[in-house]
Amino acid sequence: MLYNWLKTVVGLLLTINYVLPLYTILSDRRLWEEPVAVLAGNMSFVCLFMGVNLSLIGAYDLLQLDTVALCRTLQYTGIGFGVASKMAQLCMAVDQFVAISRPLQHLSLMVRARCWLVAATWATWAVQFVLSSLTGALDLVTVADSVHGRGNGSVVYPDCRWETHYSVVFAMIVEMELVSFSLATIALFSYTFWVGYRTSRQLSRRGPEPQSEERQQQGRHFLHSYRVFKRVALVFSLTVTLDVVSPILRLASYWHTAPQLSGILHLLRLLGFTFEGSFNVNGVNKKMRLSEKCQ
Repeated sequence: MLYNWLKTVVGLLLTINYVLPLYTILSDRRLWEEPVAVLAGNMSFVCLFMGVNLSLIGAYDLLQLDTVALCRTLQYTGIGFGVASKMAQLCMAVDQFVAISRPLQHLSLMVRARCWLVAATWATWAVQFVLSSLTGALDLVTVADSVHGRGNGSVVYPDCRWETHYSVVFAMIVEMELVSFSLATIALFSYTFWVGYRTSRQLSRRGPEPQSEERQQQGRHFLHSYRVFKRVALVFSLTVTLDVVSPILRLASYWHTAPQLSGILHLLRLLGFTFEGSFNVNGVNKKMRLSEKCQ
């Protein structure tokens, strides 16, 4: 019962937390032209829906409902938002990379790319929902069935758990997607940090010699973008680690089940999204102040 209350509360916190960045972006029409604001809003939408979904699953368990179709729908949409959030995070990493490596061309490049990145996020959600629904309709062996088949007949999932409704095939695909997106995000952030560090060292070595207006503007854009990037990368690095550890533990659960441990790690990761939401707002506001100063 305590775990179900915890699920509901975390879902509500996640939902409330992402209302702020969405309000910040939607209430200021200037931000609609900023690619980073669009991508931050896109990620906020995904995470807000994920919070609503988690709250509904918690409420389902607290009310002790017994509607298989509703539980499956909540689980299928929920995993879609979960994987889509990783794609949205990767899109943010792409934006940060372009901002650091191409500071003057960042706006023009990302204006063209933002629609494709947003579309990729929601296409990821749609693929997960269709694939989970298809594998569920085919009545393939579920994760819970696999555990029972290995002689652990005492393992029971009385609540609306993913183990009951995800087929082993689909669960394996999802875990590989989560790890792949997480590792790609880590790799891109790491490379961006190296590019930024190398560029900042080069700028510091130039000294106060006269520079063209374009070089000065490029330097200002880079230095500010690099400061924002380091803050964002710090928060993402603290949470993305769980995105690698949690799937590994869930894969291990096929041989030795630990539903409570997996659930707690999942809730910790969702709590990490609250910090990411705050940094999304701060990052967008800092980007806007930079644009106003450089114009």
